[in-house]
Amino acid sequence: MATTYSETPIFQDTDKEQRQRIALTVAAAFLVTGTMISFTVLYIAISLKSWHLFALYGSNILYLFLTYIGLRQIQKKNIVPGVFLVSGSIILTIAILPILFEGIGTLVGLFCMLVSSLIISQTLDSKIARRAIPVSALGGALIILLGSLPFSFRIPIPSILVITVGILAVLETAIFIVLIWRQFKTFNIQTKLILVFVTMLVTSLLVTGGFNAIQSYRLQRTQTATNLENDLIVKRAAIVDFLEAARQDVVFLGEAEVIHSYVKTIDDIADPNIVVRARTIMEREFRRFTESRGIYQEVRFLNNDGNEIIRIETDLNGVSSIVPQLELRKREELDPAKDLNYFTQTSLLPAGGLFESPISLTTEGGQIITPHEPVIEFGAPLVINTQKKGVILTNIYAEKFLGILSASGADTFLVDIDGYYLFHPEDSKRWGRDLNTSMTVGSDFPDLLTNLTSGNAGSLESNGYLIIYAPVTMPNEDAPRWYIGTFVSIDTITKPIFESTYTSLSLLLLTIIAAVFIMALLSNTITSPLGNLATAAQDVAAGRLTARVNIQTNDEIGTLAQVFNSMTSQLQGMVSNLETRVSERTAELEKEKQQSDTRAKQFEAITKVARAISATHNLQELLPQISRVISEQFDFYHVGIFLNDPANHMAVLSAANSEGGRRMLRRSHQLKIGEQGIVGYVTQTGNPRIALDVGEDANFFDNPDLPDTHSEMALPLKTGDKIIGALDIQSTEAGAFTDDDFEALSALADQVSLAIQNARLFDQTEKCLRNPTQFNANISAKHGAASPRKRS
Repeated sequence: MATTYSETPIFQDTDKEQRQRIALTVAAAFLVTGTMISFTVLYIAISLKSWHLFALYGSNILYLFLTYIGLRQIQKKNIVPGVFLVSGSIILTIAILPILFEGIGTLVGLFCMLVSSLIISQTLDSKIARRAIPVSALGGALIILLGSLPFSFRIPIPSILVITVGILAVLETAIFIVLIWRQFKTFNIQTKLILVFVTMLVTSLLVTGGFNAIQSYRLQRTQTATNLENDLIVKRAAIVDFLEAARQDVVFLGEAEVIHSYVKTIDDIADPNIVVRARTIMEREFRRFTESRGIYQEVRFLNNDGNEIIRIETDLNGVSSIVPQLELRKREELDPAKDLNYFTQTSLLPAGGLFESPISLTTEGGQIITPHEPVIEFGAPLVINTQKKGVILTNIYAEKFLGILSASGADTFLVDIDGYYLFHPEDSKRWGRDLNTSMTVGSDFPDLLTNLTSGNAGSLESNGYLIIYAPVTMPNEDAPRWYIGTFVSIDTITKPIFESTYTSLSLLLLTIIAAVFIMALLSNTITSPLGNLATAAQDVAAGRLTARVNIQTNDEIGTLAQVFNSMTSQLQGMVSNLETRVSERTAELEKEKQQSDTRAKQFEAITKVARAISATHNLQELLPQISRVISEQFDFYHVGIFLNDPANHMAVLSAANSEGGRRMLRRSHQLKIGEQGIVGYVTQTGNPRIALDVGEDANFFDNPDLPDTHSEMALPLKTGDKIIGALDIQSTEAGAFTDDDFEALSALADQVSLAIQNARLFDQTEKCLRNPTQFNANISAKHGAASPRKRS
């Protein structure tokens, strides 16, 4: 008989399990990567307070949810839906990037196309992959299209996000490659070839691209820092020059001939008209000076008593006017100049002294006027011939020199020694001290205030900005008066780098996609014949020795196929001969085994019966136990033990194991010796009787309690030559009894006979021991009966 082989190849799950391992590795790697990126995006979103980043974080949460479900499906061996969930989550998450951020649509679309196609090709069956890859490519194309749509709410992608995610991506790519390469030996050849090729491309891309990006960033940062520093130096010098010129203006006014003539006129001439004429000349010169300079809000000359002699006012349009004397007197009554702090401090200065106030907002009636007019006040005592004749006071429009700070494209700030903004590109941050807004440089750049107050120039990166700062120290002053800084967003520095990098990466990704496609086609020419050879080998291993390889090539693979076909043909002949020999020997061994099993059961039955006989002397317990043991060991459905009655007329059923036998026991079933059934025949003749087909045996007794009987064996129970009963065995199968059964059951019948005899003797002995008087009487009676015969 030929050996039957399974129709299923023994290696049928190898490819599926391999794809499952790859899918599990990919899903786990992307889940870990996504988790790290999500935390990073959330941190950056909180730091920058950008809804774009919070939206990106939300999409990452959806990505993690879908990827986790996909991973669970893959673990349950639902590879196709699991891979679709992972790939779909990647496409959806990447799709939001060109919606939120500008200039990255092409790059992320190509990246999505490459990654999703690689995942699908290496984790799904080729038939499914061929239909799914075009869908993933379409998803990448739609992402590129999204990047070209004019969304007005787009922003440049934050550089800190690009750099951080880039670092994480490199790290996770390395981990991913390690995980994949740890299972490298389990992959098929095509996967190995593509994996090696992609790994080399990605590694070279990361190394060269990363190095170039770092170098470009360093150069760009250095150049930007240099430009900012140069801009800061120019602006700081302009501020110092402006304020130094304002100082010189006060000195110039104090030395002007017109003011000296006026003072001399007051001292030497009492004629009011001459005094008025001298003051008028002085007023005209002061107005001409003020209007020519164009930076002063007010220029005033006060005498030692604090009375204003001259006030020149200039409006925001640069038009200067002389305040009439009558108006001056009215203002003095409302707000005496002599009570002003800067008049008091200036009047106390020695000759050559100079008063400079902090920058502050102009007030009127104790209230800051709007629009805000920041001013800085200068004052110097007027000393003629060592005598103080009054003070010269000037109020400068601070915007005249603060405007210098916005003269170029570089953002600039100016803060006082406590960090309050005096100038900032955003108007809302200015004048924090005067307006009690608590808006300081420390609010925007927590790390900067300590560096500023050190008094040294330097640079710092804080909160996504590159800051160049320096103290503003006036000549002949030791401590800085203010601090100036120029700053630029890191995004501004990295934007041209990223734009060029995006372009380069897009071209490289296109190259990789084309190269992978070509590599897949080329590798298929190698792996397809090997795959056919492997399939044939699997068929042969599964027992289908008719399998042959059809490879029409002249290379090593073709030679291997020819050798394989020759080997398979030889193996088929050898196996055919071996099958015949094995089947014959197997049949012999099976027969011997069955015989051995039968003998073992028979010996076990004999042993159990012997054990029961030795343990029990009560026939009412012993006989049912013997019938049950014989039935169990020989698998006969009915075993009965008949004992002849004392008159030797009836064979009485004394024990049975079957349900029908128990019914027969309850109604005291008995058969007439020599007349009824096979048992009647055996109990009369003392010879065994076997009916292999009860329907053909004339002596068979058709018992309604045992309707399923098809064959029966009855064995006599004897003590010496005396027949004491019969062992009756019945089977539901025709021809159920073999010679081995007969020999074993005959031996059991002898044991049962001996057991019955011993039990009866044991019972008689017990009775005698319980009633010794009766036993002696019986003995005496026997002896008395024997004596007369002896005497005669």
